[in-house]
Amino acid sequence: MVFETDPTAAMRSGIIASVAAGLMGVVCLVVSALVPPTLLSLLLLALAVAAFVALAWLVWTMRGLNALSYSLDRNSFVIRHGNAREIIPMAEVQRIIPALDVVDGLRVRRLPVLDWWVAEGQHPALGRIRFYATGPLEQQSIIVTPDVSFGVSPFDLDAFDEAFETRLAMRPTQDVAYARITPGLRSSALWGDRMARFLVGLGTIVFVTLLAIAFGGYAALPRSIPLHFNNAGQVDRLGSASSVFGLAAIAFGALVGNTLLGAALYRANERLAGYLAWGGGIVVQLFFGIAAGTVMGGG
Repeated sequence: MVFETDPTAAMRSGIIASVAAGLMGVVCLVVSALVPPTLLSLLLLALAVAAFVALAWLVWTMRGLNALSYSLDRNSFVIRHGNAREIIPMAEVQRIIPALDVVDGLRVRRLPVLDWWVAEGQHPALGRIRFYATGPLEQQSIIVTPDVSFGVSPFDLDAFDEAFETRLAMRPTQDVAYARITPGLRSSALWGDRMARFLVGLGTIVFVTLLAIAFGGYAALPRSIPLHFNNAGQVDRLGSASSVFGLAAIAFGALVGNTLLGAALYRANERLAGYLAWGGGIVVQLFFGIAAGTVMGGG
């Protein structure tokens, strides 16, 4: 038996939030291009990137909410959210209760978008609650299990509760194991590797730090700066001050290239080679910092 949800209000809220994020990204990007390169322009550029990332996440979540449904039989309860699934054995379900019964003491970490309930919460009595719903708490039921409970909002809540109680009263005919299927990066071994996440994150942080130094020092540079020195230590090539951002572009390309190469090697079960590729990306960023420092210092 499959129970659909009503995503209408959630889609409307999501579209509004997506438009706001997109507009914010465009405005920040345009303003950052119009003002001189400073830390302020870098901050605007960072805000633009963050807004576009948020836009992508909002669209992805909307896709999941639009396809949100629940299927039920005497052996399992399955939540479908986009390509992700939660399979809950009926043998582990203790009871089903109205969500309003857990309002007192409930803490939920969720995006403040109307009727978006794809989030995790904590309750003093129930512990963790994972929400997959497109309506407020008064339109939700809580499926209680020993480890984690689930908040759901089927379109016909009364029919769902009745069907669930009926299936819950039956004895399961098959053993079903709990499973959480999340296709994509988060389900990969790479995402679960702390060292991999550390190296990729460190390379990104080093690049952003050095980029901030370049933006912060640009205003003090003369119009022409030395780009190369001969063996005698004399300047033999000059360039415009904006050349420092050419170095940044090369460093960024190297960072992206090393990150993708490391991921490809990791997926090919060459874990050590992947670590070396990501570590090499960090070294490239440091070389960029040295080169930029020499150029800016020489100016």
